[in-house]
Order: sequence, then structure tokens, then C-alpha cells
Amino acid sequence: MNKKKNQTSIDLDAIMTEVLNLFTPEEQQEVIDILSNNGLEKIYQQMEEAFYHYQHPDYSLEATPIAAYLQRLWDMQTCKDYPFDEFKKDCTTVPAAELEKDLRNFILHLFIHYQGPLENAKEEDRPFKLWYIYWAMEHYRMESSLNIILEIMRQSPTFLASYCHLVQDEATIAIIYQLGQNQLPLLLSFMNEDGIAPFGKEDICSAVAQIAITNPERRLEIINWFCQLLNSYYDQFERGEDNNIAIIDYITNTLMNIRAIETLPILEKIYKRFKIPNTLTRKGIKEIKKEMPHAELKGLEVDSMEELMNLLNEFFAFNENNEFDDNEFDEEYDDEFDDDEYDNSFYIGEQTSKKLNIKISLIDSDPEIYRIVEVPSDIRLESFADVINTAMGWEGYHMHLFQKGKTIYTTEESDDDFLFDPVKAHILNMNMISEIAGCIGLPWNHNKHIKRTKHKASFS
Repeated sequence: MNKKKNQTSIDLDAIMTEVLNLFTPEEQQEVIDILSNNGLEKIYQQMEEAFYHYQHPDYSLEATPIAAYLQRLWDMQTCKDYPFDEFKKDCTTVPAAELEKDLRNFILHLFIHYQGPLENAKEEDRPFKLWYIYWAMEHYRMESSLNIILEIMRQSPTFLASYCHLVQDEATIAIIYQLGQNQLPLLLSFMNEDGIAPFGKEDICSAVAQIAITNPERRLEIINWFCQLLNSYYDQFERGEDNNIAIIDYITNTLMNIRAIETLPILEKIYKRFKIPNTLTRKGIKEIKKEMPHAELKGLEVDSMEELMNLLNEFFAFNENNEFDDNEFDEEYDDEFDDDEYDNSFYIGEQTSKKLNIKISLIDSDPEIYRIVEVPSDIRLESFADVINTAMGWEGYHMHLFQKGKTIYTTEESDDDFLFDPVKAHILNMNMISEIAGCIGLPWNHNKHIKRTKHKASFS
């Protein structure tokens, strides 16, 4: 078990927990039931009813039959049906101008024929159709294709869920970054559109910020872009138009990543005047002002479709050359974690054992939810985690940690690979147990920074 200093992390756990905290306990259970039963489509449909009201044109008036050399892409259900290298070769059979026109027409057909998330459940690799197209647009520098990409971003949440990742879509961010560097006014105009899903706007913010990371000489130009955007949003909020208020937090987090201290005056104005959700930053404006000048510069891990497709090919090649064998994995797992060895390490035998009565309660639960357990003082932390899981009726599928002050105790590889590793060194003693706060077992709640889902322990 490693000793770590408390670090700030941002991930989907925080977002999902923040969302759940908006509901009553009964509503929270309903949301969990929906997610557990593959009911995401219902959520996307409800999102559309709540805020999505884009009136798209009649795409059929413009669409023409799909080009013959793109028919394999249209019929593709998995990437094995149409390997990427074959697509690249097919793209060389036509002039670039014709290819650009045909790719745009292909996307129009995606709009026209889309009928919902479950229309073709067998198309497990459906998002990669757009990946192929994005690669061609980047490779042949089709900057005018940015318009059709923005039209994709105007589609419904259910469409985006089918063809794009809703959170941090690497492909969309990469292609917007590649094609939009000289089209900032067009991107700014899109950011001010009403009635469309917020995901595309977040992707645009990440893409624009990447320009400042890779082209430091354009930093002030990018800062000015964000200042224009924030001033525009402030005016909208003053008029009672709050459709974009939810993405202010995302914009703020993005600006932290490029140390955009020049935006602090307008950010402070917005945060003081309006109630801004703080799912990502999880801080008020005072903390933001203090931390932004010294924030870590963070760019995209992958900012080109060329690199992204290379990674995808490496992934497929690895899977083909390393067929997964459940039985072989079970044998390796059994060898590494011998049951007898693990049972023997449940306690630290060299220590004099004392009996502890421990009350474990969920923070902010009303009425209080708690358990009282009796354990020996020489129990190891990992074993105590098993006790908590059993007492609370949890299955132990999620990662966990223990915290004393600012020190974090966690399994050796839990933060990196989410692997389970038995604890072999740390003792649970009376001084530590009174200050333990661990996040164990609730849905999405292994993130150590979600105070509402922590539980505390005291002893007698």
C-alpha cells in the first residue's frame, strides 16, 4: 500500500456524482437502475427534450447517391470489414476535390438514415466511420470541411452518442484542431448558437486551447477568443438566456490548463453574478484566481487523426496477436494471488492485538446510514476494506482508499492500472482509525475527492 499526498484529479466519477447529487435518493436509484439496464438511450432522449431544439435543414435535398468507392465504408459494421489501409488506398483513386465532396455527402447520408441508438446494434465500430473520414479530411487538408464537422456537432445527443464519445471525444477535438486553426471566427460563431448539445462546444474549447499550447506565439490571440466568448455568454446570462451556463465550468478548467490569467476579470464577473456549477474545477473564483497563474500546462495527448489512427491500428494488431484466454488468465491470477498466502496476511501477527468497536457512517446521509463492526487492531487496511464492504452490503467492485489528514493510503497500482494488490505493510491502529475516511463501493465513488460519498469511522 503506497502513501500518497492528496492530489486533485478530474474524471467522470466527479461528473456523475455531481449529477446524482441533484436528485433525491429515490431519483438517484432510478438513474442507477437506468444505467444498470443499458438505459442510456432514455437519458439522451430526455436530454433532447430538455434543451435540444436545433431545426436542421432537409439533408435529402442536397444528398446524392453514395460514391461507389465509399460503399464499403457505408456497409462497415466492424473495422475488420474494411481495414483502414484499404480505405487509404481507395481515397487515392479520386481527386482530392471530389473526395471532399463525396465525404461530405457520406455524412449527409448518416444524418438522413439515422434512426436511433439501436437501429443497428451490430455496428459496434460505428464511430470509426467518422474516424476514417476525419483522417482523410486532415490528410488532404480539407479545411472547408469544418462546416460539415460543425453540422455533426449540431446533431442530437442520441446521434452523438452513437457516432462520437460524449465526453472528451479525441477524434472530434483532433479534427477541429487540425482544420480550425485558421477559422476561429467560425468556431466562435458556433459557440454562440442556441439549442444544441453542449458536447461539441466543449470539444471546440479543447481544440482552440490546444492552439495556444502548440503555437505559443498565438497565445494572446487564443486568450482574446476566449474573452470574446465569455463576454458574449455574460451578456446572454444577463438577458436570462442560460443555455450555456453549464459549460462555463468546462471553459474555466480549459483556461486553467493554458494559464489564461488574462481571462480572470471576466471569469470573476461571471462567477460573482451567476451561480456556476463547479463539477470540474470544484473551486470558487478565489481559488481559481490563486491557482491559475501556477497551474500545470496541459495539452491534448493526441491532436491529430494520423496519430490516432496509428494508435487504433496498433490496438487492433495487438488484439490479433494476443488472443485473450480466460482460462490462462485465471491460472496466472491464481498463481499470483494464492488464497492461502492472502488469508495468512489478513493480520499482522507480530503486533499485540486490541479489540476495536468501530462505527462507520456515510457522510451527509440523512437519516444517518451507519454500521458498527468489531475488528482486531492488527488488521491490515486491505482486510479492513473487505470488512467495510461486507458490513455495508457492497460487492467491492470499485477501488478504495483510506485517508489520514492529507495522506492517502491506497493499493500499489490502484491509481494507474486499477489492479488489486494485497496490503503487506500497514497496520490499522487506534490513532489512525479515528481519522479514516475512505471512498468504498458506491457507484462511481472511488474518487477520493467526492466528499458526499465518503464514509467516516470512529472507535470506542
